[in-house]
Amino acid sequence: MQRWCRETEARCENEALPAAVVRLAAELLRARDAYVPVDHSRNFFTTVGLTATEVWRQAREFYRFHRRMHAERDGAGPAPRRFRWRDCFYEMQQCGAMAVPIVGLSSFLVGLTLAYTGAIILRQFGGDIWVADIVGLSMFRESGAVLTAIVLAGRTGAATPPRSAT
Repeated sequence: MQRWCRETEARCENEALPAAVVRLAAELLRARDAYVPVDHSRNFFTTVGLTATEVWRQAREFYRFHRRMHAERDGAGPAPRRFRWRDCFYEMQQCGAMAVPIVGLSSFLVGLTLAYTGAIILRQFGGDIWVADIVGLSMFRESGAVLTAIVLAGRTGAATPPRSAT
């Protein structure tokens, strides 16, 4: 404001301003004076070359990571023929399909609690009609993934040991 007044030769009176505003203006002025402009001394071709070099380096790192990941997957450890696929599928069934009832029950109960709490709050503002939308969106966006992960982790940790491979 003061700079604009100086540029337009207008009168600027700030005596009526609160002390906090005056201190804030002084702090902003000091911050503006301490600002270091961006160095544009490098030309366009130097900037493009450095950026291209950095992109190439990151692409090589990603390729190395991707190659190592596929080598581990294809090799499946030291003895790929001895990998126990039956146990793998058994654990997938126990952690996934067998957890559906407990995940469904927990989701229902959390959604019910959320609907009840939301209805109480929304009733104050006349928004009772939006309870279903709020519950649906919040369960889908936020609670669904977290609740599923927690229940699956609990089921996995409390599961019985896998069958023997005999």
